[in-house]
Amino acid sequence: MMPEDEPFYGTWPKCGEIDIMELLGHETDKIYGTIHFGEPHKESQGTYTLPEGQTFADDFHVYSIEWEPGEIRWYIDGKLYHVANDWYSRDPYLADDYTYPAPFDQNFFLILNISVGGGWPGYPDETTVFPQQMVVDYVRVYQKSKYPHREKPAKEEMKPREPLGDGNYIYNGGFDVDDSAAVGVEGVPYTSYWTFLTASGGAATVNVEEGVMHVQIENGGTTDYGVQLLQAPIHLEKGAKYKASFDMKAENPRQVKLKIGGDGDRGWKDYAAIPPFDVSTEMTNYEFEFTMKDDTDVKARFEFNMGLNNNDVWIDNVKLIKTENAPVIDPSEIARPPLLSGNYIYNGTFDQGPNRMGFWNFVVDGTAKVHTILEAMLMSADLKQE
Repeated sequence: MMPEDEPFYGTWPKCGEIDIMELLGHETDKIYGTIHFGEPHKESQGTYTLPEGQTFADDFHVYSIEWEPGEIRWYIDGKLYHVANDWYSRDPYLADDYTYPAPFDQNFFLILNISVGGGWPGYPDETTVFPQQMVVDYVRVYQKSKYPHREKPAKEEMKPREPLGDGNYIYNGGFDVDDSAAVGVEGVPYTSYWTFLTASGGAATVNVEEGVMHVQIENGGTTDYGVQLLQAPIHLEKGAKYKASFDMKAENPRQVKLKIGGDGDRGWKDYAAIPPFDVSTEMTNYEFEFTMKDDTDVKARFEFNMGLNNNDVWIDNVKLIKTENAPVIDPSEIARPPLLSGNYIYNGTFDQGPNRMGFWNFVVDGTAKVHTILEAMLMSADLKQE
């Protein structure tokens, strides 16, 4: 589903998108329910997988959502499998998010289609079967007479993971720790604290050989993250400086992408912005320095992205060290800057923050009557911004 008036909150993904059901051609037993939103792009996604041996092509199924202000619920054959209630919409020229539950507070239209290719499922190859069809029995839409009112969920504070005694923010950077209490790559010893993923057609396995991580790549896939080794959560402090270092070699000369960035809640943003670098067949030490310019992130990701290439990679001695603390700044000494538009008035359009009144103080004298409609409030009370 897409909004009828897409430019109202801005182009995708700021405008919002609701995916009632998506199914990938190479995963015929699994469906996805998703919303897209934010700037940068974020999503909330749930999945449902049929029992082993079944596919969604075997029979008709009922795919549905319940969409209320502040909450969307996904069902398959009446079974709830995902709930989303934490989202936002924001324009970079504004001071705050549009008032919740934007952007999912407008009319959307339905889309039924079959797509081919793309970065998510990968592009057609010799295994792709054509022709294909989607058979739809019915589409029904109902509307409730009234809806519950929901506030935006409060964010829970996450305690940062402290660096090791030597200052390294990477745990088990030498691939010599096998801690049963720490999550690692399933079935692979000495991978504690690390996660290994494949996507977009990537196919690979990992093994630790004499303290060195060996990534054995059968197919690099169609994206750089098609083969990915990562560690999270990493605590990155705004304004602090960091140095990443590691030893690496490849089966044949190739490139690898190191991404130190946010997760889906941060729109997968790349904080370090390190370009893909060349890797030779000799074990070589690599170092990269960067300043964390974005807001502090206590659950950042340290990713080796090894897709787009079928040559194996070996990794060892991974480190991330803070080389300089963030400067200490007194908030009272920071002047409120103008918006990107040059406007010094925040929320002059009255569509941001709680009750669309973010940044405004609503002052009523003893004789004024308070109205719930904003236009009436402006006539019967004083609005101040300092």
